Amino acid sequence: MELGINIIDTSVSFRSMRSERAVGWALAEAVARGLIERDQIVVCTKGGYLTFECDRPAYNLNPHQWIDNTYFRRGIIESWSDVVGDCHCIAPKFLKNQVRVQLSPGS
Repeated sequence: MELGINIIDTSVSFRSMRSERAVGWALAEAVARGLIERDQIVVCTKGGYLTFECDRPAYNLNPHQWIDNTYFRRGIIESWSDVVGDCHCIAPKFLKNQVRVQLSPGS
């Protein structure tokens, strides 16, 4: 950023959300140190990925079981027809949940 980079591309699917969190921390530090102003930086992300939210499930847990426990049982995804390739969902309810998760403190 100090050298002029002003577009940062990241995704919740990179490093199980750790990438976006690292970008957030780096931006916050750069703003706090007065190196940049937040409105000088564009952050691009991708939506719809079913991620493990930093901690991968136990190896003995089937990914479908994890998706069921994390998203279906909580009513965040309502039907497997909303899931593509076992890893992507753009149903409005799911996307709203993911925005809320990403904007929550500590994310």
